[in-house]
Amino acid sequence: MSNSTLASVIEIISTQSPLPQIAVKATTDLFGEQVLDSFGILELIGALEQQLGVALPTEELTQQNFASPTTIAALIDRIRAG
Repeated sequence: MSNSTLASVIEIISTQSPLPQIAVKATTDLFGEQVLDSFGILELIGALEQQLGVALPTEELTQQNFASPTTIAALIDRIRAG
């Protein structure tokens, strides 16, 4: 996973989160710490696709892939690599 992808993911999550007081880090548990809710995840998917220029396949939209910024960045890099 590239550091630039991870930094971009953290920035996008930070701007999408309804809880700005939470400092999002690479290992932040996005669901456990309630950084994202069901609406937030939909907004995040749209923001990731638009800002990072990737299409996230439906089968990859799992809680495991969206557990933390690190897992999201790894997913994006895996999709970009083909």
